Amino acid sequence: MPGQSSEPGNGSAIAGHDHGLAVRARAILISLYTGGTMLADVSDLLALDWSLRRDLCAVLLAFNHGEFSYDTLRAAFERAGDKDAKWFLSAANNPRERLREALDFAKPGPLDTTPRSSSEKGVAGFVASLFAGRPVDLFLAVRVLDEIRRSLVAGLFADYLAQRFDSDDRETVAEHFALD
Repeated sequence: MPGQSSEPGNGSAIAGHDHGLAVRARAILISLYTGGTMLADVSDLLALDWSLRRDLCAVLLAFNHGEFSYDTLRAAFERAGDKDAKWFLSAANNPRERLREALDFAKPGPLDTTPRSSSEKGVAGFVASLFAGRPVDLFLAVRVLDEIRRSLVAGLFADYLAQRFDSDDRETVAEHFALD
């Protein structure tokens, strides 16, 4: 497991974190865990620092060999403080977790007056438009996003089209961005 030691199984460097390294490592591991039903960009390995990359590669090599299995991977996250591996497993197709991740990234506050980076504005504008029933210019929304955020937006869009959100989710978005 990527972590702070050379022993695979220490996930404390990523478990429960929402920084880019943790999100990238989790995406690769959840792809492995789900048998590829959740695809990850393996080139994200290049964005990881050396110790995290080395540990992640050790997990990739060990997975399903000998005693190293799905349970081993899940248990590593639990040992790192991820109770029931909820943070790790939430990446495996949980629409509300994706929405929470997008809202956390986009910062709370009105769209016009809250200071945000261009990526934060892209995610905020997309999510607010989608849940407020306003037209969304996908090109403008995603052109400033890195691959992780584009994937997040694509997942939200697919969840929205599949009607996996309800009025409570719309209310959450409206409150987050102080929409009418």
